[in-house]
Amino acid sequence: MKIMQVVHGYPPLNRGGTEVYTSLLSRELSKRHRVFVFYRLNNLGLKEYETVRTTKDGLTLIGINNTFRLCSSFESTYRNVEIAEKFDCLLDEIKPDVVHLQHMLYLGAAIAEKAKIRNIPIVCTLHDYWLLCAQGQFFRKNLYACDYRGNNLCPDCVRFHLIIGTHAFRLYYFARNNLSEPVFAYAKNAYLALHRMFRSPTQDICAIMKRSDYMKQAMEGIVQFICPSQFLMNIFAQAGVSKEKMMHIPYGFDLQKFKTGKKSTSDVIRFGFIGNLIPAKGLDVLVRAFRRLNAGKAKLFVYGTQAAYKSILGDYIRKVKDSLKQDANIIFKGEFDNEDIVELLQGIDVLVVPSLWLENSPLVIQEAFAAGVPVIASDIGGIPELVQHKKNGILVEPGNSNSLREAMDEVVKNPLALEELKKNIVAPEGIEANAKRIETIYERILKR
Repeated sequence: MKIMQVVHGYPPLNRGGTEVYTSLLSRELSKRHRVFVFYRLNNLGLKEYETVRTTKDGLTLIGINNTFRLCSSFESTYRNVEIAEKFDCLLDEIKPDVVHLQHMLYLGAAIAEKAKIRNIPIVCTLHDYWLLCAQGQFFRKNLYACDYRGNNLCPDCVRFHLIIGTHAFRLYYFARNNLSEPVFAYAKNAYLALHRMFRSPTQDICAIMKRSDYMKQAMEGIVQFICPSQFLMNIFAQAGVSKEKMMHIPYGFDLQKFKTGKKSTSDVIRFGFIGNLIPAKGLDVLVRAFRRLNAGKAKLFVYGTQAAYKSILGDYIRKVKDSLKQDANIIFKGEFDNEDIVELLQGIDVLVVPSLWLENSPLVIQEAFAAGVPVIASDIGGIPELVQHKKNGILVEPGNSNSLREAMDEVVKNPLALEELKKNIVAPEGIEANAKRIETIYERILKR
């Protein structure tokens, strides 16, 4: 079977959960099938939409460069005709039996149209809400989860996207490369304010509605949706996707690597944060909670990936880093490679996931369980499907630093409680079994 995986980035250049899982699944499938991965590159040194083909781990990797230098409208951020045409040529060349969409961010949903026209069955794993929400996370700028009802509030979250034009991006790249971060942020806000004066709210809402209608059309061509959490599946069902087209399948992991190495020991409780340095992940909430614990009783290790967000979230990252420096018991370890996840988890006693957005099924929680590490996490989205309160972890109110501090303090005062939590940890599904389940879906839809 020839399988085409589609994703918005690929390791080692991109290390998010979706990218890591796609790599793992593709490598496992390649043991029995020919697997191709079509993914987005972000390289200013390459021509726009230039493709780069390599082979690695038994896979054929095809990267297409999209820095948005030629992006001329809001519509082209989710319906990129040029990328779709390149993908069309690949379909002619490779003739895949199945196209599996992991994520179309930065690539555009028009690639789904090309597969549908050729009657190639399309499977889609839903990792977040990009098909329903232009921001992707149902997370508002005021740092609260959105109730995902209607389009009236959407323009406020994607204001910059709505005024995109070729000249806007030229100005953006010039400013980003030549101005300091504070001046760049000021210039960007001034640019947004100027356009807000000459653009009516009706225009913005119409643009958002046009995106929603287009995405509904794109989803109609997908034969099977795979949902890693029941929570996410319910949201898509509320949005009109037939439950008959959706199936709940958790993520799979390379469990063998978690059996290697040895847990390090410490005289204090070691909390860990592992994730992207973006507001939705709630690191600032964690820092506030930690700094109110008894000094000398605990340490907090922060492993944060920031490169992909540096230009648009520079002010947030700078403030978070400054707050980390104010406490000697907070150790900022910087960016990490997921290949080192086992070593990272062996160096902490508790993983903290203080998310503010409607998480789907965080891979880092399941990796922690694979390593036998208990989790303190926000009671939001699909997280409660993984973390059972006072069984394998502790759930806290999202965004409430007092609630989080109390949970952390409970562990600090009674370290033996961790041993009880560890007894109830169940490892996630292995990638071998997970890939078999995915293969079964491919085989079933090919028989239709």
